Amino acid sequence: MTMLDILRNRLPDGLTITEAKEKPSKYIVKFAYNGEALSGQGELIKACTPGKENAICDTTIQVVMTGLMLDKGDVEGAKHWMDYAKRMSTTKSGREKNFTVEAIQKIIRSHNDVVTALEDSQLPVPEGKMFMAMGIWHKLACEGSDITHMARENGIDAKCNMQTGRIIVYGNSAAE
Repeated sequence: MTMLDILRNRLPDGLTITEAKEKPSKYIVKFAYNGEALSGQGELIKACTPGKENAICDTTIQVVMTGLMLDKGDVEGAKHWMDYAKRMSTTKSGREKNFTVEAIQKIIRSHNDVVTALEDSQLPVPEGKMFMAMGIWHKLACEGSDITHMARENGIDAKCNMQTGRIIVYGNSAAE
């Protein structure tokens, strides 16, 4: 499945692709909205980080629709579409994300359990493999940072220790 196929599956009602030109690293895509050809065009990269395909397609839709609303002078419509990619889930259905605080707290607890298990494992690391082992902690810290951003977007006061990857939650949301 190409990025263009994914984009076609994620188009909101009324938005259609009228033309797509393939370039070496991207597609140049022209759209119509409710049967009316749009004056602008969108760009869609052909390859991206695995798992980010839907987000890239949603951003392309966001840019096109925001531009349309601004061209029409519909500021409120433009504001709605400005947040489109952020609201959309990473599922093919395009349903909006609805992370509850409890679900995020569960993710934080699971993440911190992995950090604790690795800390407590006391696995000996050969001197020649030290930098490879440091990569694991780096991945945990990056994951912790991503989870922390998601938590903050949902009203949870959290911080990530970038040395260990452990997420610390402040206030009433005791998720750690």
